[in-house]
Amino acid sequence: MVSLMEVEPGKEQAWLSGASDKPAVVQKPTVLIGNSVGSLACVIAASESSQTLVRGLVLLNCDGGMNNKAIVDDWRMKLLVTQSNILLSIYGNKESVDETLNIREPANDDGALDAFVSIARGSPGPNPVQLMPSIYIPVLVLWGNEDPFTPLDGPVGEYFSSLPS
Repeated sequence: MVSLMEVEPGKEQAWLSGASDKPAVVQKPTVLIGNSVGSLACVIAASESSQTLVRGLVLLNCDGGMNNKAIVDDWRMKLLVTQSNILLSIYGNKESVDETLNIREPANDDGALDAFVSIARGSPGPNPVQLMPSIYIPVLVLWGNEDPFTPLDGPVGEYFSSLPS
């Protein structure tokens, strides 16, 4: 399987689109589980695959798109220059941010920075609100009350909150 870090800058949406065609992703009937932008990738895969392959979704703090230009250009984000600071800003329990959580190797891969910048500044791509009406499989949506990047009272959180249980 090709990781997102190995994708040519500007081609991230093409990589995500067709995710259900990647044999390493969906080889047999399965439930896809994703967190944040990983949830968005799961929604895209489910919308493009048959119900015989993707049997359900578990979405954790589902992201609304592949970028957020406002965050990238925000002066406060420029202050969060270290991975530890980013993790500390995300996690409500600051004691959870330790060396075990702070996995740095993928960020050091060739092309990692280019992939991140391209995602952050590129087209936001598909939105789960647009894709969910075409999905007819069980979906479990879980949301952290204090998620600073994908808040429950944001547009995607409000959309999922409005759906019947």
